Amino acid sequence: MRATGNDWATEIPDVCRGRWHGMECMPDKDNVYHVVSLSFGALSDDTAFPICDPSKSYISKSITKLPHLRTLFFYRCFTYNPQPIPSFLGQLGSTLQTLVLRENGHVGHIPTELGNLTRLKVLDLHKNNLNGSIPVSLGRLTQLRSLDLSGNKLTGPIPSFSFPVLNVLDLNQNLLMGSIPPSLGSCRSLIKIDFSRNRLTGPIPDSIGGLRELILMDLSYNRLSSPLPASIRSLNSLQALVLKGNPMGSTTLADDAFEGMKGLVILVLSNMNLHGSSLRVIHLDGNRLNGSIPANFKDLKLSDGTGVPLPKVE
Repeated sequence: MRATGNDWATEIPDVCRGRWHGMECMPDKDNVYHVVSLSFGALSDDTAFPICDPSKSYISKSITKLPHLRTLFFYRCFTYNPQPIPSFLGQLGSTLQTLVLRENGHVGHIPTELGNLTRLKVLDLHKNNLNGSIPVSLGRLTQLRSLDLSGNKLTGPIPSFSFPVLNVLDLNQNLLMGSIPPSLGSCRSLIKIDFSRNRLTGPIPDSIGGLRELILMDLSYNRLSSPLPASIRSLNSLQALVLKGNPMGSTTLADDAFEGMKGLVILVLSNMNLHGSSLRVIHLDGNRLNGSIPANFKDLKLSDGTGVPLPKVE
C-alpha cells in the first residue's frame, strides 16, 4: 500500500484514502499519504474515536513501521487484558508528539525507552496501575508541554527535571516520597502543578517563586513541613493554592504571608495545624486560629464550604 510504504499492509485497501475510523493521514510533499494519528477509545459521546475490545486489544510492534506517526491515543482499551507499556514505543522518537495511554490498566514500570521520544509534547499515562519510580530518562523530553502520570502507584522521589516549555505537571494520587526538587523552579512555563495525595516531605522549595505563570498549585495531603517560602508571594498569576492536609507542625503564618498574590481566588489551608492571626484565607476549618478578622477580608467572597455565600465582612 503506497499510502504507508509498509509491506505488511500491501493487501489492505488504501486506509488513508478510505478514511478509516480512528486513523488520520496527511500527505507529504509528493502527495503520498501517511498515517499520522491512531486514536482508539471513546472519551465521551462527542468523540469520533472507535471503541476498543478491552479483553482482546493490544499494541502491536507493527506500529513502529509507521514512520510518520505523530499521535497515539488509547483510552480504556486494555482494562481486561492488563499489559505493560511496550518499550518499543521508544522507537517512534523521530516523529511522535502525543502519547496518551489513559485508563488502560497498564501494569509494570514506565519504560525508560520513552525518554527517546524527544519530540513528544504530551505524555499522558493517567490512571493505570503503573509502579516503580519515574524514569530519569523522561528528562530528555525537553519539548513536553503536558506530563500527566497521575492515578498510578509510582514510588520514589520526583526526579530533578527541568522542562523549559512544560505547562502542566500532574503527579497526583501516587506513592511518591522525598522532597519537592528545587529544579521545579526552572520550569518557568508551568501553569498547573498537582502533587496532591502523595507522601512528599520537607519544605516547599524557595525556587517555587520563579514560576510567575503558575495559576494552580495543589500540594494537598502530603507530609510537607513548614515554613512556607517567602518567595511564594512572587506568584502574581496564582489563582488557586491548595495546601490542606499537610501537618505543618504548629506553623504560625505571618500577616503578610500571601501579600502581593493579587490573582489569588482559592486558598485552602484546612487541617494543617496552623496557629496565628490575620490570615487571609478562605478555608480555615480544622485549625486552632486566634485573633481578629483582618480588614482585607471585606474584599473576599466567602462561603461556608458548601457553596452557600456568607454575609460580607464589614
